[in-house]
Parts: sequence; structure tokens; C-alpha cells
Amino acid sequence: MHRSLSAAVISAIATYGAQVCLAADADGYYRTTGAPSCAQFIDGQRSGKSVEALQNLSWIAGYVSAYNASVPATYDILGNAGIDGAALWMSNYCSVHPLEDIARGMETLVREQRPKRDVKRPAR
Repeated sequence: MHRSLSAAVISAIATYGAQVCLAADADGYYRTTGAPSCAQFIDGQRSGKSVEALQNLSWIAGYVSAYNASVPATYDILGNAGIDGAALWMSNYCSVHPLEDIARGMETLVREQRPKRDVKRPAR
């Protein structure tokens, strides 16, 4: 009995650890706060280093930091892409999906990046 219980616990941990764990309601929805629209993101990017562009980049950085802190086996979801790579990716996403907001873009980005993420802090 002890052996089968241990196997069940190990199986549950392995299954849980292999999944992306994001909180949402029963229908998969969650509230985003302060997510700019893709139109706002593109406008901010076009204006260069404007306050809007920096706010948009800060929103992405906050999303990435929260994701990294809350998803198991993830040190950095962006991997080698970095924040500049994420901003470039978002520019391309928003060009194709102008009616979306960047929260939906970030959901797509993290799904694409998951296989390429850093799972461990690099050695110093």
C-alpha cells in the first residue's frame, strides 16, 4: 500500500510540474490590469522612447516577471530572446492582431517560448 501511494504522489507531482499553471476562472478568463491595446502599443513604438513606449515595455516586463515567479520550472520564459526580443515579437503580433490587447499577445508569446525557456538560473 505504501508503495502504491508513493507512486501516486510521484505521478501527481510529475503531472503538475509538466503543466503551465496559470490562474483563471472556470472558463479560462482572467482580468488584466493596465494592458494596452495593440493599437496603443504600435503607436508607442512608432514614437520612439516616449513615455507610452516605456509604459508598454514595463507592462510586458511585469507580465514576464510574474510568469517567471509563478510557473514551475521556469527561470526566464524569454530565454535568449530577452525583453527587446519580446518587444519586437509584440510589434509583429500587434501588426497582425490590431484589435487585441497585449495581454493576449503575451499569452501567445509564452506558449511559443515555453520550449525555449530557461529552467534554471545560469551559473555565475
